[in-house]
Amino acid sequence: YMAIEVQKPKVFVVSVEKNQGNILPDRPLATKLISLLQGDGIQLASSERDADFILDVQAEAVPQGKSGNFVYAQVVGTIQLKDAKGNVLFTQRLEATNAAHLNQTTAGEEAMKRQAEKLGGYMWTQIHDIIVKR
Repeated sequence: YMAIEVQKPKVFVVSVEKNQGNILPDRPLATKLISLLQGDGIQLASSERDADFILDVQAEAVPQGKSGNFVYAQVVGTIQLKDAKGNVLFTQRLEATNAAHLNQTTAGEEAMKRQAEKLGGYMWTQIHDIIVKR
């Protein structure tokens, strides 16, 4: 009889999320990624030093123009997955999610919410597969 202990990988999520230069304290993209990690049974690390992987989110909702009474905002930035040594294993640019509203701040907030909703698809599958198959 031999006992086998499975060591699940730990992921630390780093995030700087802004709406037109202002930090978003609720970090909608990081919150969504943390939910996906936990939903798949992947452990969160308490620090980068304790992590097998670092998931780095850098995103900002920026003004994209105006049409009539509506102003537009678009999310730009990157999501990267790195190993503990800092090697980049996956990079995804964020650039195609936008929203319109009468108020620029609200347009930016809505664009970030829409981007967070998109994280559960193909991008998450790629990130998940790298983490669990490594």
